[in-house]
This record gives sequence, C-alpha cells and structure tokens, in this order.
Amino acid sequence: MTIPSEELTHDDVELIEFARSVIDANTDGEDGVHTMGAAFRAVDGKMYGGVNLHHFTTQAFDPTIFDDHDDAR
Repeated sequence: MTIPSEELTHDDVELIEFARSVIDANTDGEDGVHTMGAAFRAVDGKMYGGVNLHHFTTQAFDPTIFDDHDDAR
C-alpha cells in the first residue's frame, strides 16, 4: 500500500508550533494529566489549540481552549 504525502507548508509548520507552545506552557510532565497539545485552523485562518486531560480514574476531556490571540497559560 502506498500512502500519498506532501511536504509541510509554512502554514502547517506554524500550526504544529502553535500546538507545541500550548502544551509546553501547560504540561505537568510525563507522569501528569496534561501531556498532549492539539491545534486546528478555522476557515478564517485563526488558530485554536487545546490540551488533553487524562487520569487513570477517568477519560475526561479538558475543555480548556486557547486561540492564537491568547497567551498560552
């Protein structure tokens, strides 16, 4: 099976870096509950990011959302 791929664009890299900045500012370490950041870009170009929340007692979602105009907390 062949999976098509393309080079990352400047916009792709910008989005990845935004997701990294969100998790870097909010992580509580490898053994913590905030361990993964994610981001998406809306049709208007605005970027939004979030942080996961996982705990061994639940698989709750952390509704904390950041946008590209917020300081990552």
